[in-house]
Amino acid sequence: MREKIGIVIADDHPISRDGLKFYLSFEEQLEIIGEAENGAELVELVDKVQPELAIIDVDMPVMGGIEAAQIIRERHPHIKLVLLTMLKDRNVYMRMQEIGIEGYILKDNASKEIVLGIKEIIADGTYLSAEVKAMVEAAPADAVPFDHPLRNLTSSEIRILQKTGEFLTSTQIADELYVSKKTVSNHRNNICKKLNLSGQHSLMKYAAEHLHIIKILSDS
Repeated sequence: MREKIGIVIADDHPISRDGLKFYLSFEEQLEIIGEAENGAELVELVDKVQPELAIIDVDMPVMGGIEAAQIIRERHPHIKLVLLTMLKDRNVYMRMQEIGIEGYILKDNASKEIVLGIKEIIADGTYLSAEVKAMVEAAPADAVPFDHPLRNLTSSEIRILQKTGEFLTSTQIADELYVSKKTVSNHRNNICKKLNLSGQHSLMKYAAEHLHIIKILSDS
């Protein structure tokens, strides 16, 4: 049994990994026991070295951090998981909740928060960066389920759907968003395909009925 808390780091940028190692090097009770450049490598590494905690970048090649975290959670439920990312994203937070990930730390805050976050998590707690907490408090985490059909829309489609739900015409939407009427029409057609809508006024009816959810996604 290790005397120190074994930690593995997964990030495709060597500079980011070196920075984390530097911040953690001042903590005698923490020990870096492995590094990975992508999610697939991380899964193999965790299977091999069995750390107490894994720090995982969300955006990595081959296999993303969230997918890797889910596999690790299923195989090794006792291992603590920390997401480290540039993204303050409600989707990421919701996936964190679903998988049971203990930490969500923004890279901009890593130098100040990573050690504090690890200590809280090791003590059977959870840790969110302050900006992430503010985002979560701004709208309930379950306001828009992760698998909601509206999450398949692009940000441009969400904006147009919001204006549609507010009963603006195509001309008004085009003028307000500084795009052509043809662009608005193309987006509306794509939205209908993604949401499986058909029939006259079906898009406007859907948009009006789901406007509160659309607004949450538009603000995220």
